[in-house]
Amino acid sequence: MGKYTSCDSYDDYRKKKHKYYEDNCHSSSERVIKVYCDCKKEEKVSPSAFRAVSLAQQNVTALTNVKVLYPIKEFDLNNEYNVTTSVFRPKTDGIYALNASVNFTSTGNVDYNAGIHFSINEIPVGEDDEFWRTIVAGSNGIIASTQIVLLRAGEPVEVFFISTAPGQINATRRSTQFSATLTQVI
Repeated sequence: MGKYTSCDSYDDYRKKKHKYYEDNCHSSSERVIKVYCDCKKEEKVSPSAFRAVSLAQQNVTALTNVKVLYPIKEFDLNNEYNVTTSVFRPKTDGIYALNASVNFTSTGNVDYNAGIHFSINEIPVGEDDEFWRTIVAGSNGIIASTQIVLLRAGEPVEVFFISTAPGQINATRRSTQFSATLTQVI
């Protein structure tokens, strides 16, 4: 294997008066290719994304904030999610997309309100409240919250749920889930 060339690509190499023409282009079957590198010494940031789900039912008492547990980690690119505590702690300052949902079934045949929110440093963020009319006892509903937030490295993010009726958070991979993705490093 010879040297990489590209004499045909550059007009100045084709000119016979160019000092490298005779040595590299005129009779050589090899081609020279110039490679330009971006040699900036920028710090590489590991990608940050995780998704966790719940495969165990969780009881809910009426009018009580319940921390939602997501003990099954489907993936975690930067080892930032703790399945034991269901807490996400980013390693990088940045803008994050947070998503959480809960599949809930009330135990009575009553209309009720349900709410979900993220807790960042114990401060509620992205609250979503919904009113559900129970047509059939034991019917379930899904409530979700999606937020774009600025997080600092190490800030704890958790999910909480509240309902005016008692019931249970259902264990479903598709609808009881918590995820986050780093969208922009700051």
